[in-house]
Amino acid sequence: MVLSAALKAYSTMASEETCNSPRLCANGCGFFARAETRNLCSQCYRHACVQELKRQASSVSIPAASTTTPEKIADTSVNSGRKETSAAPARGFDESNAREKPEDRCGCCNKKIGLMKGFSCRCGNVYCTKHRHPEEHRCSFDFKAAARDSLAKANPIVKADKLERV
Repeated sequence: MVLSAALKAYSTMASEETCNSPRLCANGCGFFARAETRNLCSQCYRHACVQELKRQASSVSIPAASTTTPEKIADTSVNSGRKETSAAPARGFDESNAREKPEDRCGCCNKKIGLMKGFSCRCGNVYCTKHRHPEEHRCSFDFKAAARDSLAKANPIVKADKLERV
């Protein structure tokens, strides 16, 4: 009887050790896992959560037209249009950044520029102290047209109404 009690105590201790002992990830990536993360390591758990959210988002059905009001339908169409337009420029923006020169170098001589020594031009590039003036770096910005536009906006033409002859 004492022997059976000792065996039971030993088996409960062994089961407690296996619960608290580190386990390998269920995906087999080689990292340790925890029971709170469904026996997955942190990276696999994060990936599984993202996949689950994607599945839930794709499985959400569109509500029936009889239960929605026209205002709700208009709101959802506006929101879906915003999502589509915001996704398209983001891809184009990433591609354009890959092609552009880094901003910490001069656009003309490729000299490395410090934080305070760089001069940004209206043409969109950054230049060193030697090439900061438009004449030095063959600036493509049309300063005359920009000045004309700003003057036209600031000083609208004032004309008196034409008088009718009697």
